[in-house]
Amino acid sequence: MFLSSANKSIREMLVNGAEADHVAVLNRLTEVQLPRIDPDDRQWNSEMPITHQVARNYGHAGIIHAQWLVANQDRLPLLIQQKCDELMRPTDAARGERLWFANLAAMFVGAELARAANLHAINVQRWVLDTLLPDQRRAVRSSHHREQLTRLTARRAVPL
Repeated sequence: MFLSSANKSIREMLVNGAEADHVAVLNRLTEVQLPRIDPDDRQWNSEMPITHQVARNYGHAGIIHAQWLVANQDRLPLLIQQKCDELMRPTDAARGERLWFANLAAMFVGAELARAANLHAINVQRWVLDTLLPDQRRAVRSSHHREQLTRLTARRAVPL
């Protein structure tokens, strides 16, 4: 699992890049594309006091959160596996999606622990299941379709 910053979609780079089983690659990728930031937009200046308040409020809570994670590291794999099972059943997850759901489960467990520590109030799981999951499945289906067309075209090619 990683966070990356790129000037184009990592998913598209994978699909259009090296020969690989694109469906398998895409089922290991969780990508959220944020809108481009306009460098001329200075609205962030008005948000400065909020940013400082957040840093003050979360500083100590963040330390406590990290201490809990370290102290309970032996419990985390089970929490992640339980969350993965909980996610896969109601979404009719395919076997090929298991790694993607394992990544999601790890993120959700972390988000739930951070939420319990009052670090945020976002229902990350609801957002992912309503928004990110349908997008992920569309991307994988689209990639699989393109991959099949490429293979079919390659088989039909007549050598000169």
